Amino acid sequence: MKFKILILIFSVTLVSCGGNINVRMNYKHLNKSIIGDPLSKYSGDSRSFPVLYETNVIFKSTSGTDYRVLLYHFDIYARAVKSNSIYTYVAYAFENDSLFFFGMPEDFLKSDNEKANEVGMKLGELIKTTMENQ
Repeated sequence: MKFKILILIFSVTLVSCGGNINVRMNYKHLNKSIIGDPLSKYSGDSRSFPVLYETNVIFKSTSGTDYRVLLYHFDIYARAVKSNSIYTYVAYAFENDSLFFFGMPEDFLKSDNEKANEVGMKLGELIKTTMENQ
């Protein structure tokens, strides 16, 4: 009987801890990203990319093109120090459901990619809104 109870407790613990609901973006996840990836890879339903985005918005560019932007929390802690309060943001920008740029907000602003620069100019307001809604 005790063995069955231990197995049941172990199973419940394994199932409850096995999900990636609160996984933050980190370099390991960034390395799985490739320009041209489909939006569906990052939609939150994909097991190949277990990080859930914080914000999902569509920006209208000056040329009239729609850019979808997913904003993620990004861990910036050292390996020895894990804290829930030490993070920044990483953005993924899509055009026609295809990834065309990803990185930290300053990466968008420093890029030679004009579309990325345009998205980068709007990321400050998006981050502010995301922080207010948490």
